Amino acid sequence: MKLRANAAGAAGGPLPFSAFVARPAVSVQVTNNVFEPETAAVTAGGIVSFVWPAASLQHNILPDGGNDRPNAAAVVDGPFSVDVVFPAAGTYPYYCSVHGAPGTGMHGTILVVP
Repeated sequence: MKLRANAAGAAGGPLPFSAFVARPAVSVQVTNNVFEPETAAVTAGGIVSFVWPAASLQHNILPDGGNDRPNAAAVVDGPFSVDVVFPAAGTYPYYCSVHGAPGTGMHGTILVVP
């Protein structure tokens, strides 16, 4: 995101200006036997929050080859959440080993764009 500001101080000089733009987090719900949404997109350096609601039982998040990334290997019940930072562009498939296997059952994909 680009920010531009034009202003003149009392003597016509520039005013100091600074800005901070936070990267929005993307949320993936870990419920029943699905990840919702199954495919999510984030920009490089962005965060994906995987969220188990209170009623969610026995889930984990493992990388499915590719560029690795999601890794909450311990099987846990909700409520629980884990934030995963995706520093580089790529495709990051993942799955729950309790309710799926690589590419089948409870699985999903994070698409990271530059």
